[in-house]
Amino acid sequence: MVTFGDRLKTERNRIHITLETMAEDLKTTKATLSRYENCLREPKVDFVKQIADYLQCSTDYLLGRTDNRLGILVQDNVDNNDIKIEIDKSIYPDGLTHEQVIEILENLKKAGFKWESKDK
Repeated sequence: MVTFGDRLKTERNRIHITLETMAEDLKTTKATLSRYENCLREPKVDFVKQIADYLQCSTDYLLGRTDNRLGILVQDNVDNNDIKIEIDKSIYPDGLTHEQVIEILENLKKAGFKWESKDK
């Protein structure tokens, strides 16, 4: 089972941030974050939300409840050949940037999804 500490460390390393920098940005201590990463202590709910905002991922992902890091749900309806993408508004209150949309489309393409424009 993936722990909060595992996810915290993975995400911090993904964006190449030191414990010191992250602690300073979140107004906490390096020791506190280290305890979270090593599963020696559990953060309060409000701090989990703050960390998720900082790392731009979902709280469910950090807590190991899903492998969906970004809170973006893609549903494939094979019968109608439709793809529905739901965005977690708590993570993206202003929607997605152009770069994020491109990243989603590239990942869908890698996963084998195919589409064509309906503008014919």
